[in-house]
Amino acid sequence: MGAILSRISLVSTVRNFLRTIISNRATRNVFFFLLLNLTFTWVEITYGIWTNSLGLIGDGIHMLFDSSALIGSLIASVIATWPQNDRFTYGYPSFLSFSFLPTLIPFPPFPFHEIALALSFWMQCGTTN
Repeated sequence: MGAILSRISLVSTVRNFLRTIISNRATRNVFFFLLLNLTFTWVEITYGIWTNSLGLIGDGIHMLFDSSALIGSLIASVIATWPQNDRFTYGYPSFLSFSFLPTLIPFPPFPFHEIALALSFWMQCGTTN
């Protein structure tokens, strides 16, 4: 019984999110761009696997990170429309400024890896094998 109630609550939550997204013109455009981006990502990854193209597969995975940024901004835009309460007396509009944070999580190791790689090449500059 509890699983059915949680499934109904999940469906109603998703329905409310979609209703809020569709009601605003700006978020509706972002949502349709997200659908277009996910469709093109699927096509790119599928064709990349079919033709054994690592470049297409890598670009498709990169586009999934772009889609995660769009999903984060849509969720933040829905949260920003929630009314004020006792805890958030000014409402939730500040959540829009934090919508970029989920996209930053996988990226911090990349620059450090590139710097370490460049330093190792520089250190081996004078040696020959």
